[in-house]
Amino acid sequence: MGGNEAFGHLRGILDETLRALPETRKGRNTVYTMRDAGLAAFSVLFMQSPSFLAHQQLMQTRRGFNNARTLFGIERIPTDNQIRGQLDPIAPTSIWPAFDKALEYAREEGVLERFRTEQGHLLSVLDGTEYFRSTKIHCSQCSHTDRADSSTEYSHVAVAAAIVAPGKPEILPLVPEFVRQSDGATVQECELVAGQRWITANGQRYRHLGLTILADDKYANPCKGLREQGFHFILVCKPTSHPSLYESLEVDRKGGFLHSLRRTEWTGREHLIYDYQLANEVPLRDGDDAL
Repeated sequence: MGGNEAFGHLRGILDETLRALPETRKGRNTVYTMRDAGLAAFSVLFMQSPSFLAHQQLMQTRRGFNNARTLFGIERIPTDNQIRGQLDPIAPTSIWPAFDKALEYAREEGVLERFRTEQGHLLSVLDGTEYFRSTKIHCSQCSHTDRADSSTEYSHVAVAAAIVAPGKPEILPLVPEFVRQSDGATVQECELVAGQRWITANGQRYRHLGLTILADDKYANPCKGLREQGFHFILVCKPTSHPSLYESLEVDRKGGFLHSLRRTEWTGREHLIYDYQLANEVPLRDGDDAL
């Protein structure tokens, strides 16, 4: 399927999801639909330009048409404040159907299969990403960092998940999970807690795909949750956080039980040598319940 046709179909999925959003407009503030507010927010992110909508409003005034309508189907362009006022009260989960339908569309078009490994697995990265930071603007759900100069930085972090494949620049996004702070809590929630919530919430949603989760060191200790939810996983384990694992590997190395593999790659300018060592049945940490 061509790029324009695929984009049009995916935009249609988003359009359908936005039309089902709960109504937040009050009083006489009904000029801009919830759909237009959602599409306007999406257009800014898609174009990677904070000033995109302002340019389109100016184009509409001067020329009588704008790209926001032709590209994204926005009927009337709202301002930034109007977008925030309409969308801020909406629960993020209201948008989740767009993720599910887009992934189903990728399956129907055969795109999903092109991401599978030779063993039939789909690889999905799971990692935290900061998408907002300010010293002035904040809310009750912000994480905060106190600086030595007495200033406080406020931020929002999401645990993002996406299906990836070696050699492919494209990704297939999955539903995210947000780091959120509880009212009155004395300890801030961290990325790991949000990540564990993602694992628990999405096992049933994604286990049929045969996902292998790729994550960093912080997910290695609670990885039982990944197995309980039906995920395969490849996790980083650092020596500082998993000393018993590395002690076991050293014992295996001295005993000659490690399997080794060397691969050489010519880049056109130099040879790169990759050395791999493999060990089975090694405990991740101390304790009888360790994997």
